Amino acid sequence: IILSQVLRSGGIKPDIHRIDTLEELDQALHQERWDIVIADYFLPRFDGLEALRFVKKHSPELPFIMVSGKTGEDFAVEAMRAGAQDFVVKGRLSRLSAAILREVEQRNNQSEEIRSISTKLETLIEMLPDWFFYKDLQGCYQLVNKAFADFNGLTRQAVIGKTVSEFMQPDLAAGSMESDRITLIQRKMTRHELTTTVNGKKFYLDTIKVPLMDGDGNIIGILGVSRDITEKKEIEIALIAEQKALAARNILLQRAWEQTILVLSHTTEVKDPYTSGH
Repeated sequence: IILSQVLRSGGIKPDIHRIDTLEELDQALHQERWDIVIADYFLPRFDGLEALRFVKKHSPELPFIMVSGKTGEDFAVEAMRAGAQDFVVKGRLSRLSAAILREVEQRNNQSEEIRSISTKLETLIEMLPDWFFYKDLQGCYQLVNKAFADFNGLTRQAVIGKTVSEFMQPDLAAGSMESDRITLIQRKMTRHELTTTVNGKKFYLDTIKVPLMDGDGNIIGILGVSRDITEKKEIEIALIAEQKALAARNILLQRAWEQTILVLSHTTEVKDPYTSGH
């Protein structure tokens, strides 16, 4: 009640949800969206630092303000080091409204900046000539760009929710699933050369995959980029074939040269028997 009165006097009309246990805090964080968390340093069933650490672990972007009747500097330092955005002493609750408005405005600005960056990133991914994709642990695609969909002759909507075996050529699907398995086992970036044949033409794909992890280090999916290197590969294959053909011709020339020397030597011996064997 006091908190509500203080905030209303500061021009804020809050929708307050009181939390008494960590279980209730966990439930509130997952079920609703909040602008800020305000906690007393000392709580009946768990302390404010415990609440702060829990919030920063599960919702690190959510501002947290610690309130306490203690005026010691050590309390404030400990709270700020743990991640609190501010520390307000109960004797000076009048500054609480200003602190909340500041943090909410800052968070809104950060959200706007994140949205702007996200829009630019999405535009960049969309313009990439390479395939870009994200799939979950079940192997279902959750995000693909236009290049990915176009190569497979589908719309992005048709790809989302499907696995490689549902729309890709069998050889490419098998290679993709095997590279997924290796990436998940090694838990680091991997690089693979995948091949497929479409309408009698062989395609080569240079594919980089990385495991996507959550804040606790658990793998939640695979992020990947594939590049069509068919033209480059065909040139490499042609060069290798040409080098082999050249090496074969060099062997034939070497043998012909040796035969020529033997013939000249034999001819000389026939004309001059005194130098035979020289």
